[in-house]
Amino acid sequence: MKIKQLLKDSKYSLEQFSKEQVETLENTIEVRLDKKGNPIFYVQCLVRGKDIKLTPEEVVRQLYIMVLHDAFGYPFERMELEYIVT
Repeated sequence: MKIKQLLKDSKYSLEQFSKEQVETLENTIEVRLDKKGNPIFYVQCLVRGKDIKLTPEEVVRQLYIMVLHDAFGYPFERMELEYIVT
């Protein structure tokens, strides 16, 4: 599956990410079928280490995680997502 297809009806774009990062994410996509036989796309989160349903927001999140790790050297273990602030 091409990520551009998933993002076509959203406000997100891939301009700020490298071709290699997009290809890396595309190569990790897993397709599962729901009860009706429709495909649902999943990717393993680089930070949480669990399978996450691939939505446009999740695509951008995972690509930004790659940027933080690859370009700036942040270790995955030091990142946290959906952090609750009280």
